[in-house]
Amino acid sequence: MNHKIDEVKKIKIGSLLTAATALLMSFGPISSKSTLKVKIDNIKTLSGTLYVGIYEKNGFPEKGEQLQQKKVKVDAKSEMVSFQMTPGNYAIALYHDVNDNEEMDKSFFGYPEEPYGFSRNFAPSLSKPDFADCKVTLGTNDRTITISLIH
Repeated sequence: MNHKIDEVKKIKIGSLLTAATALLMSFGPISSKSTLKVKIDNIKTLSGTLYVGIYEKNGFPEKGEQLQQKKVKVDAKSEMVSFQMTPGNYAIALYHDVNDNEEMDKSFFGYPEEPYGFSRNFAPSLSKPDFADCKVTLGTNDRTITISLIH
């Protein structure tokens, strides 16, 4: 009789494991994230705040459209920020808010008056960059890029 009870328990445990596996599989693959480290150099003023945004193609490089934004108090000639992201294509836009007024100061003509930079060290001439100009690919391995501020 104990033998039949053991068989019933095994069947119930097997059914439970099958149901649990099916439930987990219904959520789709587990997305793994990689780290994108951004080293910012060519910092000349050791005060203020760096605002670093990471973008997908849509919305780049508009304020408020970034997937994530990091703020870093500046106290060294280079700083580092990290983003945990799923593999894909991204672009970085940043600026150094030297006077800490929480905005990018611009001239009458709209040109930046505070240091700024983009991934791939793209230096725009008369207009905002396109996503393709600044695109970096993050794979399954962690990646570090360097952006030099434009003054």
